[in-house]
Formats: sequence, C-alpha cells, structure tokens
Amino acid sequence: MKDYFLVAQIFGILAFLVSIISVLQKNRSKYIYFNLTQNVFSGVQYFFLSKIIACYLCGLTIIRLIVYNFKDRYNKIAYIIILIVFVTANILISLINFSVWYDIFPIIASTLVCFSVWQNSIVFIKIAVIITKVLWGIYACITRAYFSIAMDIFMIIWTIIFLCKQRNFMTEKNKQLDT
Repeated sequence: MKDYFLVAQIFGILAFLVSIISVLQKNRSKYIYFNLTQNVFSGVQYFFLSKIIACYLCGLTIIRLIVYNFKDRYNKIAYIIILIVFVTANILISLINFSVWYDIFPIIASTLVCFSVWQNSIVFIKIAVIITKVLWGIYACITRAYFSIAMDIFMIIWTIIFLCKQRNFMTEKNKQLDT
C-alpha cells in the first residue's frame, strides 16, 4: 500500500471535528449519530495508516452504537446476550488481527467500552471514557495518528470538566437538602 499518511491525517481532522460536535449534543440519538460518524472517520484514518485492528475495532464500535441507540427496547436477558456478543466479537477480532505489541491498547480500550456503555452510572461511564481515551491516545502516538491524539486529549479534558461540574452540582444539591 502506498504511503497515505496525509490522507489519514485528513480523516483524523474530520474525526476530531465531529467529536467536538458530538460532545455538544444534548440528545442521546444525536450524540450517538455523531459518535458513529467520528468512528467512521477514525476507522478510515487507521485504514490509511495500515492499522487494520483499529479499523476493525472502529467498525465494531459503529455496530455497537447502532444497537446501543435502541438499548431501551431490550429486556434484561437480551441486554446481557447483546453485551456477551459484543465482547466475544471484540475478543475474536482482536485475536485474529493482533500483530504488534501496541495493538493491546485499542483492544483493552474497546473491551472496556463494551462494558461501560451498558452501565447506568454516568460517572462510571465517564471514568471509563478517560481510561479508554488514554489507551487510544497512546496507540495514536505510536501509530502517528496525530489528530486522534488531539481528539483524545480533548475528550479527556472535556470529560474531566464534566465530572467536576457533576460533582459540584451534587455537592450543591446536598447542601440545599441539608438546610
């Protein structure tokens, strides 16, 4: 494959821009749509960087986001089965495509996301986002996905700000209840 480094960076820019738009969404369906679009651009970016495992894991994330968009329609048993299917698919894709030591970073991140997005605790989900973005950021540094590094740093900062605001809101709410 020719060196498509610049093409990959263009898709990285698009993924970064869409990720900014996604965090500004208040509606879950819109957030999922923009997150899905961001994963399309990230997957294409990694394809052009010849990092096939990341490309496949972005593809699996796209499918997971489509299913997650309808999560309220599932009963508890179907919910658990779907989670098991995604974790199994994640592991199989990872085992089949594992080629270099640093492939472990997106594998761990993708597996953690599989579990975290199915939780109801927003704090747990946000902490998982920070961990996964650190892992993807390490992978992006190693693979020269420069705009993915910027996107991951942005998402880490945004999530930390969200958690701080959430904590302050809860502290203020508890103070009001105490008085």
